[in-house]
Amino acid sequence: MSMRFKVKIRRIFYVFILIGLACTTKDGIQFEDQHAQLWIVSLGADSARIFLDYQDTGFLTPYLIEDLALGKHVVHLFHGGFRSNPDSVVVLLEEVKTDTVSIELVPAVNGNLSVNSSPDSARVIINKLEFGYTPIYIEGLPVGMYPLEIIKSGFSVRSDTIEILENDHLQLVYQLEEYISRFVLLEHFSNTSCPPCPTSDEIVNDLAESYGPSILVVLGYHANYPSPSDPMYLAARAANDSRIQFYLPQSLPRAFVDGLLVLDPLSAMSYQNLIESQLIKDTLLIIAFQELNWTDTLMKGKMQIKALQSISSDHRLFIALIEDEIHYNTPPGSNGQTHFDAVLRAFYPDGNGITISLAAQETETINFEISLSTEWGHDVTVIAFVQNVLTKAVLQSGWTRYPEF
Repeated sequence: MSMRFKVKIRRIFYVFILIGLACTTKDGIQFEDQHAQLWIVSLGADSARIFLDYQDTGFLTPYLIEDLALGKHVVHLFHGGFRSNPDSVVVLLEEVKTDTVSIELVPAVNGNLSVNSSPDSARVIINKLEFGYTPIYIEGLPVGMYPLEIIKSGFSVRSDTIEILENDHLQLVYQLEEYISRFVLLEHFSNTSCPPCPTSDEIVNDLAESYGPSILVVLGYHANYPSPSDPMYLAARAANDSRIQFYLPQSLPRAFVDGLLVLDPLSAMSYQNLIESQLIKDTLLIIAFQELNWTDTLMKGKMQIKALQSISSDHRLFIALIEDEIHYNTPPGSNGQTHFDAVLRAFYPDGNGITISLAAQETETINFEISLSTEWGHDVTVIAFVQNVLTKAVLQSGWTRYPEF
């Protein structure tokens, strides 16, 4: 069983041979994983939420976070009814060792906050910290002024400044407006025993972070070579096979930006050139998710596809479920990699997609439901994209983030 972290972990892999190296056999170099550990402690009260690099890790103090990349990291804590002193700590991890961060929690006058949106499952960012997804209730925010952002794929970002008053309950409801914007889809193929794949995965992760989810949508597939025992391939064999058969990647790693082949998957510039060229293209579709709900075993939702120009029947709508992050205690393959992002878990209804044909300004509503496995982690995202199955060109993509199920 893998141990899954919510925190985004940036990793550095030292490679001795990269040029001309393609993954075709099980044999290859072993990657040395350079990382550090960070012990985070709260003084005055335990069980504070830990935010690392502005993202909620899902951990509470005191906690030892492992497998952190060397370099700078920013630590914030949140505990209802307390104020952090200092507000944050910047730590520089320079060696493969364990560092400690201590932040004092001081009792503070506070109030409560509720945020809802239509449609729901929008990201709620308060003072640059990602607190979760609508609908959300936050108890014990220290009184004061806070910047607030509500973000959802396919909708305009809502920015606000809110004031938390003593013993008050601020209740906010936002009606989100559709936003015509171009999203770019980055699909990449990997395998746990592919020697250069950790390097390409790290490039993809860096691009996802630099462009952000309002521009770049990332979807990761796992192939059955060089190792047929890759656990992420086996867990979604039919779904992965469908994309392997569609793109026919001759070697790994392999990547496609809106259906266009990335010529050098070990060069960040190769990805960036394609991403930038796609961003300037006209937006032909709007993809909007609505009426999302889920249980422990099933996820349901509805999406609307609106064509701004006519779309021929050569196009298909693909709906994918990904697990945002998977972390293994020991490498599941021979390349030493233990952390994986945006891993494909399922397609709805399958990897063949749904044929879609629309006249200009026509809207089609699609209902979907995806069965959930108890083997998956709690952080999942639904991705949708419309692709021409003849030319492989992706017209538009979008995503919605589901809160924990």
